[in-house]
Amino acid sequence: MINGPVLFVVFCDEKLNIKKVYYEDRCEFSSDESILKYIPDELKDKMNHFLKTLTASGAILNYKVKMNIVTKREPIFLTGIVDGNNIILIGTQESQQIKEEKRIEELKEAVISHPDFSKVEEELLNELSKMNNELTDLSRELARKNEELKHLSIRDHLTNLYNKRYFDEVITKEIHRAQRMKYPITFVLSDLDNFKKINDTKGHNYGDKFLKRFSEIILSSIRDDVDLAFRIGGDEFLICLLDCDEEKAEEIIDRINKKADYAKIKFSYACKFVDYSKKVNLSISKILNSIDKKMLNRKKQKGVMR
Repeated sequence: MINGPVLFVVFCDEKLNIKKVYYEDRCEFSSDESILKYIPDELKDKMNHFLKTLTASGAILNYKVKMNIVTKREPIFLTGIVDGNNIILIGTQESQQIKEEKRIEELKEAVISHPDFSKVEEELLNELSKMNNELTDLSRELARKNEELKHLSIRDHLTNLYNKRYFDEVITKEIHRAQRMKYPITFVLSDLDNFKKINDTKGHNYGDKFLKRFSEIILSSIRDDVDLAFRIGGDEFLICLLDCDEEKAEEIIDRINKKADYAKIKFSYACKFVDYSKKVNLSISKILNSIDKKMLNRKKQKGVMR
């Protein structure tokens, strides 16, 4: 039910006079102060609306407000439960992304029906603590799984470069960003030389290692968290050097060439510099077709096959 640490639990009567306040493993008592005393003047109308809605509905989740209880007027998120003549307010640091209304109803029913109210208070706090821990763990695991799924959906499983599907999804956004922020993109298309022959003579396992090694060279040569590298075909790779002028692009390509030469990997490449600070009327398909033709001409000049 509760996502994030529980800051406090306040027990009030139907007139909003505080009966008990639990926080930081302590209990403070009061019988004549209204909960509204701890609400900044400019937020009293908002709090009154919350309490009216709570009274009418019996339970409210995830209500953001500032209070002077424990939190020093920092925003908190309130969960409210009505148990007849009593109101229970639970303050948390985080919004409740996982809402289990049935669990709230069970807690509310327990408060109403339990003969020993003081014991119910203790049980309520224990239950909240347990649920808080369980849901915190669940939230972390869910975030981790989502991150894994996202990674798998946009990455090529062999090379760990971005895949063609992600290229199709992201390239238009990157071009629009470059146009808006007025910076250039250098597109670099590369293709391994005689890769089919390598596969045929040395086997696909060797070919896979060849692809992985070349991909590692690309990733180690481009700028982290700036440039994008994609595997768009069997042995075809596209690098997008963002906010990168021609001189800087040549430096990056030179790094790739030197590392590939050291690893005895032969490849051909062609690039196109597009300055989006100026008006450009080129679709991504035209850009890729233009680079692909240049690369084919280079391969013919070198006398190598695709």
